[in-house]
Amino acid sequence: MSITRKCFRVSLRLSFFKNQRYQVNVRNGEIYFKCLEQEGQSFSIPLDQIRNVFVYGKPPREVEIRTNNRVIFGIFRTTRTAHRAIEILRQVFGERFVQIHS
Repeated sequence: MSITRKCFRVSLRLSFFKNQRYQVNVRNGEIYFKCLEQEGQSFSIPLDQIRNVFVYGKPPREVEIRTNNRVIFGIFRTTRTAHRAIEILRQVFGERFVQIHS
C-alpha cells in the first residue's frame, strides 16, 4: 500500500506538564514537526539521524523517536491517528521501527 501524504498529528511532550500539538510530515529526507499552537516552535530532523522509532500501547497511545542526542515523546489523540502514524513510520523507518503492545 502506497501512502501519498506522509503526515499525521501528535501532541509532543515538551516538559512534565506541557504538551503541544504538532503536525508531523515526512518529506525530502527529513521528518518535520510543525507546531500547530505557537509559531517558532517547529523543527525538523534528517531521517538518517533517527536511530529508532517506538510506538507503545494497545491501542497505540505513545510514540518515542530517538536520535543520537535527543528523545522526542508524543501522544496520539485518537486510535485512527495512531494507526495512520504506524503505517507511515513503519514504511519510512523499516527495521528501525518497533511497535510494543502493552
